[in-house]
Parts: sequence; structure tokens; C-alpha cells
Amino acid sequence: MLVSSGISCATQRHGGRWWLLVAPDAHARARAVLEAWERENQDRGAAPLSGPDRGPTWAGVGAALALLGAYVWTGPAGPGALTRAGGGRAAALLGGDWWRALTALTLHVDLPHVAGNALAAAVFVTYLARRIGGGAALALCVASGALGNVANAVYHDGAHRWVGASTALFGAIGVLAGLEAVARWRRGAVTRRRAWMPLAAGLALLAMLGTGRGSDFGAHLCGIAAGALLGAAYEARIPGGPGRAGQIAAGTAAVLALAVAWLRALA
Repeated sequence: MLVSSGISCATQRHGGRWWLLVAPDAHARARAVLEAWERENQDRGAAPLSGPDRGPTWAGVGAALALLGAYVWTGPAGPGALTRAGGGRAAALLGGDWWRALTALTLHVDLPHVAGNALAAAVFVTYLARRIGGGAALALCVASGALGNVANAVYHDGAHRWVGASTALFGAIGVLAGLEAVARWRRGAVTRRRAWMPLAAGLALLAMLGTGRGSDFGAHLCGIAAGALLGAAYEARIPGGPGRAGQIAAGTAAVLALAVAWLRALA
């Protein structure tokens, strides 16, 4: 801060403490610059997650194992019957095949594809579950994935096709960003002009992880946007999160939604 203000300075360790040294004639100006910085950034030390930490959870590992188990059942996505029945197809989804918004989340092109998504699930679903509970985390991930797939179908033309759980996983990132934005806005942990910073962090992760060669950027963007909206609504309406019964109900609803979607696809 001092150097950017044109004040020469140096640091020196003495007597077990660090000293910041400036010329005597710059002392008053240096103190004024540092005090102004402290006033403007007094809340910057807020915890990365301003909500409660619910402790260790197996939700992320369970989601990863579920993706791997689904891949063992469906095999690589291709011209087979399961892909024809449940793969993401924009024209079919918008034409009434609602189940494709969900079933496409469980199909993957090959082993590296599902392995990468399983690893991402172990990380991001775990992080989200520690924040709002395992059942709620799974429900919001599935919901954001489904909404993201619908939005992606609307965005693309009717010939667009896709498979993979990455829409839901970027949805988890979006949910975290939405939760934090609303929590920080409400609690005053940072000034309101900084409440958008969790959303910016989510977009930064999208840029780093969701724009690689061969990735469906539209699906990733729609997933993170849907997740941010759901996360913001969740934090605004249920800031404390549901209890044990609510968590079980939410997790069960997520699993049932996928099961019903596949039953409808196979029918």
C-alpha cells in the first residue's frame, strides 16, 4: 500500500517483531494511508464460508461412487439403447422428453470422463454438504443439473446433444457461490459491494475447469447459473438448513427423481 502510494519503505525484524520503516518526513502520510486501508478492509478477514460447518460427511464420496456405479450399468455413452433413451438431446428434451434433463447426468462418454466427474463430485459435493447437509446438497446438485440442462437445450439448436454430470457439479459450485453471496449480504461480514465476490470466484472456477477442449461450456455455464440462483434462494428462505428428517427427505427426493426419470426413459 505504501509503495503504491509513492512512499518508500522497508521491513526489519527486531526484538521478535516486524517493523515497517519509512523516512521521518513521510511518517504522517504513511500512517494515514495504512489507517485508511484498515478502515476500508476491516471485514476482509471474514471466514471463507460464513455459514455453519456441519462436519465430516460421506455425501461427496457417495455421489462419486454413484456416478461410477451408473457407468458400470450404462457403459460408455454411444449408439446403444440407454444413450438413445436417456442421453441429452435438445430437440427431444424441449419436445417433451423431460426425463433427459436428469438421465443425461448419469451417462458418460468413457472412463476418463466419469472418473473426472467422480473426483469433482468427491470435492465439491463434500464441500457443499459440509455447508448445508448431505441430503440438501444432493438435492440442489440434481436440481441445478436438471435446470442447467434445460437452459442449455434452450440456448442451443435442436441438434445439440450432451451427456455427463458436469452440469450438476458446476451447479454445486454455483450453489456455494449463491449461498455465500446472500449470507454475506445479510450478515454484513463484508460490505455489500463485496457480496458478489463469491459469484466471481465461481466464475473463475468455471474459467479454469469448464472451458477445456471438448467440454460443453454452455452446459457448465448454465449449471453454475442455475446453482447460483438455487443457492441464493435456499439461503434466503432456509438459512439454517433443514434438520435430520429434512436432509433424509431431500436426499431421497434426489435419488427418486433420477430413478423415476430412468424408468420413464426405459418405458
